[in-house]
Amino acid sequence: MNENKSCLLCSKIIRGRSDKKFCNDYCRNLFNNKKKPPLTEWVKKTNQILLLNRKILENMLTETKLMNIVEAKMLVDLGFHFEFTTAQHLNKTGTRYYYCYEYGYFPLKGNKYLVFEKS
Repeated sequence: MNENKSCLLCSKIIRGRSDKKFCNDYCRNLFNNKKKPPLTEWVKKTNQILLLNRKILENMLTETKLMNIVEAKMLVDLGFHFEFTTAQHLNKTGTRYYYCYEYGYFPLKGNKYLVFEKS
């Protein structure tokens, strides 16, 4: 039985395997992407802030300097938002470590922070 099936997105005739639902990868991807719920503006903004925080922390380190002490004002001036983190960890001595993906920081005296990459 050779019936002409139509692409679920653009309605073009499908050629090839009998179980195909789309005429090409573009239509398949677009169809599946439309099924996903759109991200809210709040989620988009939060993701932008987290990625900016990550980039700022990353830029505080170099290949030879895996830890760095930086002033809070420098981070804030670069656009860092301390209230946005991806994880936190409280060690045995009571020091709270904050993370933005693989980069971490924790407060020191004098309004400074130790920035590091999680290994």
